[in-house]
Parts: sequence; structure tokens; C-alpha cells
Amino acid sequence: MPSHDDAAVPSADVPQAATKLGRIRATIEVLARGPSTGDDVATHAGMARRHAHYQLAAARALGWATREGARRHAITREGRALLDTTPGSAAERTRVVRAVRASPLVQALARGLDPRSADLELAIAERIERRTRPPLAPETARERARTIAAWVRLAASPQEALAFTRGVAAGDTT
Repeated sequence: MPSHDDAAVPSADVPQAATKLGRIRATIEVLARGPSTGDDVATHAGMARRHAHYQLAAARALGWATREGARRHAITREGRALLDTTPGSAAERTRVVRAVRASPLVQALARGLDPRSADLELAIAERIERRTRPPLAPETARERARTIAAWVRLAASPQEALAFTRGVAAGDTT
């Protein structure tokens, strides 16, 4: 019987290009107005449709949004609590770190890995390749591992958390 650490992870639930809190926050702000689709988020948050879906996956992974049916998403109590913080504040950073540490997705993909390891992204990418269903291609797994690794590092480091909340996470090109 597979262990919890080997449980399948839906491919669509592993976010990518979600290393700037401002984009995730903009997504949650749209959801705060009412259940919304990825197209709604793209329109109202001013981002490409593809990126809106990435940010929705990030918001779900961090417990700030939930699916309502096949296409619609809604804000959670934790998402509202995040929006109640001031952007860039210590309270916001605390909420972000708490969300990363509590995320079942982050735990499934990074449990037991050293956040200071130079091979963190590679180790997470290997787990993504092995555990996602349908399986992700190696390059896609590496791209998504960048996001998860950035989150793991920010939960372990006050400096990384500060960079994330200010939208200047290391290595972010989006």
C-alpha cells in the first residue's frame, strides 16, 4: 500500500509562475466579489488567462481559494483573512508562511527536504514527475518545482518571506 507521501497529486493542482504574492492576492480579490472562473480572474485582475489559472492553482494550494464545481472558484475564510492584512506587513508575511507550512500540496511534494539545499528544485521536480496524475513532462515538472521550492524557502526564511510579499522572489521571471 502506498504511503501518504506517495499519494497521487492532480497535475492541475501544482501551480507554476506563482512566486509573487501580489498576483495571487489580485486573484483572491476577484474571488472576494463572488465565485469566479479563470476567465473572470484574467479579466478583472488584468492577467493572461493562462496566468489566471496558475494563480488560482496557487490560491487553492495555499488554502485561500476552493473549487466550486468544474470551473468556478470561491474565496475561503483563510483567503479573507489574508485580504484583511496590509500588503507587505508582518501580519501578511505571517499568514503566507502559515499557509505554506499548512499546505497539503507543499507537504506532499517537499516534506523532509532541506530548504537550503542547492538541489531542492530538482528533488521537488522528481516528486512532481513521480506523483502527478496525469504525469507531467520533466520540463513542466521543473517549472512547477520552481514555485514550490520558492514557497518552501520562504516558509523557512524571513528574508525570503519578505521578498515574496514584496513581489521580488529570487529567480522569478514572470
